[in-house]
Parts: sequence; C-alpha cells; structure tokens
Amino acid sequence: MAYDYSEDVAFALEMISEHGRLVDFHQLSETPVDVNKPLEGNGAPVTVSGVWACFLEPSSVRQLGIRVTREGVWKDSTQIALVAPDGVNDLTDFTSITDSDGSTWAIAAADELRPGDTPVLYFIGVKR
Repeated sequence: MAYDYSEDVAFALEMISEHGRLVDFHQLSETPVDVNKPLEGNGAPVTVSGVWACFLEPSSVRQLGIRVTREGVWKDSTQIALVAPDGVNDLTDFTSITDSDGSTWAIAAADELRPGDTPVLYFIGVKR
C-alpha cells in the first residue's frame, strides 16, 4: 500500500502561506504564434497566479533536503523559494517568478522533494 502524502502537502502549504507571500510563475511558450513563420516568435507565456512562496537564503538549502549532487546549481541563486505543489503544474518547468511587489526573478535552478509519486515541496532558486 502506497503512503498518502496529501496531509504532508497540506501541511507544507499551510506553513508556506503562513510565512510567505503570493507570487506568479511564468513559463515561456514553446509554440510559435504562426507555425509557418516560427522566427516571428512564440505565443503568450503560461502564467500560474497566486502561488504561495516562502523565501530564504541559499546557505540553508542543504538542511532542507536538497540533493548534495545538485548543490553546485544553487550557487547562482540569490534566494530560494519554498513552494507547495498545486497538484496541477510541475513548477520545475517554469522560467521566472513575479513577486508580490512586481519585481521579476529569473529561475536559476529548481528541485523537488518527491519521496514517492507526489511532489511534497518545490525548491526554486531565483536570481535578479
């Protein structure tokens, strides 16, 4: 019988929403506006609004479960956002975050805590 992680995800969301702030995640569209003219650019970016994120310093990531083998990718991040999954989107695929103050952060690295088939927590490294 598989372990049900839904209570763990709910707890992560509760703690992040209590100590964090709302942000929007953006992902560039890979689909051209006109498939016959791909050099004219891609379509509108995909945006997921109202995602709770709690930010901390990168020096803390090792204590939070980040895989040591991937530690080097965090060196470019100025902040790490802890984000609970929304159950729909894979937040490791997104390219930028718009913060609640309107500033934009580029996503430098992303990882997830996934002890089974369900992601419990995302670690999103961002930089300006």
